[in-house]
Amino acid sequence: MATAYIAYKTVWIDIPQDYYELGWWGAFEKHVGLTKQEFFDEYN
Repeated sequence: MATAYIAYKTVWIDIPQDYYELGWWGAFEKHVGLTKQEFFDEYN
């Protein structure tokens, strides 16, 4: 349950708070710790 809560908090609360200031990928990188390219490399 802790993992689900962390994912929920990051995706639905933290990223949207920083979205307008940093943009989607900027907020994603700030809260997840992966750049756009790193994310896609790990995903693939």
